Amino acid sequence: MPKPTHHACLDEAIESHRVEIEGYLTVKLGCANTAQDLFQSILEGLLRRPQTKSVGNLRAYLYQAARNALSNHYRAADSQLQLRRSMPAPVDAVSPEQILSSEQSLKKIMAALSELPLLTQQILIMHRVHGIKQRKIAEHFDLHLSSVEKHLKRALLHCLQRSDG
Repeated sequence: MPKPTHHACLDEAIESHRVEIEGYLTVKLGCANTAQDLFQSILEGLLRRPQTKSVGNLRAYLYQAARNALSNHYRAADSQLQLRRSMPAPVDAVSPEQILSSEQSLKKIMAALSELPLLTQQILIMHRVHGIKQRKIAEHFDLHLSSVEKHLKRALLHCLQRSDG
């Protein structure tokens, strides 16, 4: 009988904790779909670990990873909320003064964006202009999700500071 592979053993161990961890995430988030997405990202991280790094207590590891994922999720949601609050509400009738003001604001933002490192610019444009999910951007640039979040936060704060001053 062939020896089970590392991933096969890990898959079996993970499945024994899936319902429990997804339940924990669902209670914290209030959304089963988001909980499943977060759990999936936790598993992706676990499966990317080198086989030489074993996890002693898988259940404890999954709970800690779930808490970290929740923290990252809330931090990203807070950043998006702050940005949305800073953006003007859409208006049907726009005056020439508003158009001029918007053009000036856009020029300030474009100038601020050009001051950022190229990778940070690309991440912001992919996410805010093209609507690409942070996870996909992380995969595209082979970065951790937290790195993408940091680039976005840095870019948004920089652009907001420049457009205000």
